[in-house]
Amino acid sequence: MKKLLITFFCIPVWFIQSYGFDSAIVKNILPDFAIVQCAGNIGVVSGGFGYSFFKNKMLTSVSYGFVPHFIGGTTVHTIALRNNFKIYEFTLNKENQLVSYANVGVNFEPGEHSYIELPKKYPNGYYATNSFHFPLGLGLRIDSVPKHINFAKSSLFAEVGTLATYIYYEYMAQKRLTETIASLSFGLLIFW
Repeated sequence: MKKLLITFFCIPVWFIQSYGFDSAIVKNILPDFAIVQCAGNIGVVSGGFGYSFFKNKMLTSVSYGFVPHFIGGTTVHTIALRNNFKIYEFTLNKENQLVSYANVGVNFEPGEHSYIELPKKYPNGYYATNSFHFPLGLGLRIDSVPKHINFAKSSLFAEVGTLATYIYYEYMAQKRLTETIASLSFGLLIFW
């Protein structure tokens, strides 16, 4: 799986660089940033690439997340599509901004313990399918313009999130929303 992902991202970059395509076309095709994240309903560790839209007011990323067997009891692979929407930006100083954002997305887990369609052994209408989840979150990130590194900017972020499924089950059980449905994640964005 790792080799497939590396091939998926590296071959197009090599192809574009080797054949000298117009730089305007290349700029529109290549991602605007890379993301590395720890936790957050994607995996223990996840990484991917994304695009910035509307003058950085919306960031869209595709990530691959992984939970090893020794941590989760089974190996889990997740593919996530996330959309972050800037809520407000606070200027800290000339090189740094504090950005608050909300995010929504879709997670797909293609593992052997996930089902797009439930097996017949489960009672009809009792369980929901579990291959797709819809994450929701709020976060803060610090955007910094590095002085001595050749990146446009880097961002450290922290995010509190949950899955829409958790909220639904808490509501159906008529329980008060608890901290058990929330997750905390940390990560890094590198823009070029």
